[in-house]
Parts: sequence; structure tokens; C-alpha cells
Amino acid sequence: VEQSILQRLEGLSILAVDDNPTTCQVLFDILTAAGAEVKVAKRVQEAREFLERDQFDICLVDLAIPGESGLVLLEQIRRGEFIGKESIPLLVVSGCIFDRDRDQAMLSGANDFLAKPFDPSELVESIRELTISSALGSASRVRVTTATGGAK
Repeated sequence: VEQSILQRLEGLSILAVDDNPTTCQVLFDILTAAGAEVKVAKRVQEAREFLERDQFDICLVDLAIPGESGLVLLEQIRRGEFIGKESIPLLVVSGCIFDRDRDQAMLSGANDFLAKPFDPSELVESIRELTISSALGSASRVRVTTATGGAK
């Protein structure tokens, strides 16, 4: 992780939901190096358990999770199934990069979409933007980031 992004997420609590152990480790390493406290869930049910008992500043969710899709979790969060968390920023980090996947993620409540593979600094910057917007009361902004780094 580049020195320039270190400490940029100091004090943030992040829930990362992804079934791939390598992706989980990469997310954990990048985010903790940037100063965040990170909890990782490999299944939607595990993410639910974290959301029921812990507070998070942002939730990163993969779409293609065996058993229950990440879309189910996005919808449950936005419907208010976890008290006080219906407006938490939701960043989809996924290899599902077709337009229909992005559209469905956004319709399900995602604030932003980052395609895998991603650049660590782009991940950190997306998290910063979403958490700052949320703190300022404007997390409803939506941006989709392509694998090549351009915003749509």
C-alpha cells in the first residue's frame, strides 16, 4: 500500500463482505494499513450478525456470494432491517461488471460500485468520499467506477 494513502481512513469502522478469502485478506490489509478498523464476513448471514451488534461507518459488499447474494444484504440494509443502519454508505466491490449488475446494485441501495480488480488508492478514496458525504448528510450521491478507473 502506497504511503500516500496510509492513515487516510483513521478512525473508520468498516464491514467487508466477500466470500473469496484472497479478496478478504487484500481488503483487510489495504484498509487496516490506511488506519481503519475492519471486520470481514464471508457470508451474508455472518454480515447480518455483525450488523445486528456492531456499528460501522461503511459496508463493502460483493455481489456474487454463494448462498445469498450481496444484493439481498443491500436491500435488507436499505429496508431498515438493522436498526439505525438504513443510511450507512454501501460500496459494492465486485467482479460482476456488466451494466445489469451495476444497475441492480444501485437499485438495491448501493451508493457506489467499484469493479474488481481495483486500485488500492481508488478504494480508499471511494470510502473517504462516501463516509464524508454521509457525515455531511448527503450519502445519497451515486457514482459507478469502472475497472479502468473512470467514473460513470
